Amino acid sequence: MVPEFEKAAASLNIGDVSVPVKTEFGYHIITVSDKKKGTPVEFDKIRDMISQKLSGEKQKGAFDLYVAELKKNYKVEINKDALMKFFLRN
Repeated sequence: MVPEFEKAAASLNIGDVSVPVKTEFGYHIITVSDKKKGTPVEFDKIRDMISQKLSGEKQKGAFDLYVAELKKNYKVEINKDALMKFFLRN
């Protein structure tokens, strides 16, 4: 769940309707029909999942930085026809 949506939904009581909430996916109006409390999960059970997520985020950040540096030094052109053919093929 995106942070803006989660924050708005969590602040509502059962039966409440939100004001329009803007996220990267558009605008949303949230109606709360029920709330359930989650159960805590032991850290040992999710340690690997957290480690993988943080590692992936770090790798993405390094890759994005590398690509940004390449774009500073080289001209980047996107062949839209070739890209479209690739996506239509897959």
